[in-house]
Amino acid sequence: MEIPLERLLPVDYPLVSFSGDLVSVKGSIRLPIRAGTYPRESRITMNFLVVDVPSSYNALLGRPGMIVLRTRQAFQRMEIPLERLLPVDYPLVSFSGDLVSVKGSIRLPIRAGTYPRELRITMNFLVVDVPSSYKALLGRPGMIALRSVSSPYHLVINFPTPRGAGESRTDQLVSRKCYSAELTDFKKPVP
Repeated sequence: MEIPLERLLPVDYPLVSFSGDLVSVKGSIRLPIRAGTYPRESRITMNFLVVDVPSSYNALLGRPGMIVLRTRQAFQRMEIPLERLLPVDYPLVSFSGDLVSVKGSIRLPIRAGTYPRELRITMNFLVVDVPSSYKALLGRPGMIALRSVSSPYHLVINFPTPRGAGESRTDQLVSRKCYSAELTDFKKPVP
């Protein structure tokens, strides 16, 4: 599932960093993700802002969550130079128990929810090169960083914001397509 830059939705407001600097927002995109851990994981989609990330974003939160960008192509579509990746000296273990080589990590700002109930934080992303219908996995550390609660039955993630409870809902059809594609890919042998 390739996401061309033309699919980015326009964003008509500036993003301001914690240091007060304006951040160039390229657009917004809705990506399917898995939230939680097996067997209680949610298959949902969330809106993410795609931004030009200045170097001042490398230490905004002390202990952020970890999100895994499943394909290097998803990372490259953000037009962030590969030189910005920090080295990672440990492998990931996939859901099938296989070791997955990590290409690197990077801190990126994200926005969850919609105005006025949105949450803007910076998270660590691990970049791996694994075929998947999901572009990112939001695991337990990411859920904790958002202080979120997922409801697989309602296909929603709720999280606290300064202006009340924020939420990110999914489209059930998109969720089913991604899940079906993931099961199809899972049956194929990994190269």
